[in-house]
Amino acid sequence: MFLFVAEARELLLVAEPGAPAAERYSRFYSIARLRALASSRRGTPHGDLWQSMHVVTRGLASERGMPELGLPALGSFLWSISATPDLDLCQLANTDLLDAVRALAFRAEGGADRKISEDQPDTTIGSGIVKVPEG
Repeated sequence: MFLFVAEARELLLVAEPGAPAAERYSRFYSIARLRALASSRRGTPHGDLWQSMHVVTRGLASERGMPELGLPALGSFLWSISATPDLDLCQLANTDLLDAVRALAFRAEGGADRKISEDQPDTTIGSGIVKVPEG
């Protein structure tokens, strides 16, 4: 969820928009890419999308970040290997990851899927509310 909101509000990358690292992140590793894939396809049994997410989370956990993708070093327990030891060892099929992204990124409304927006200060995401404090 953090990645959905931080990326939508353009708070995740330290690389300038349009810089090679930012373009690389956007084209191959971004949540926006996963959302686009989730809206247009079911997925495959392969696990490459999960592996790309793993690259991002390890980059955020790294002491130096991941300059190749424009990612900062966040230096918090949330991204540390000790916070998610089971996730570090698991595999997830693209179908399952895209199902999860679909559940977080879209809601059924009037027989069609509607994109949930994370860039609004008070936005319903899944079954919860994400609020950004003002000031």
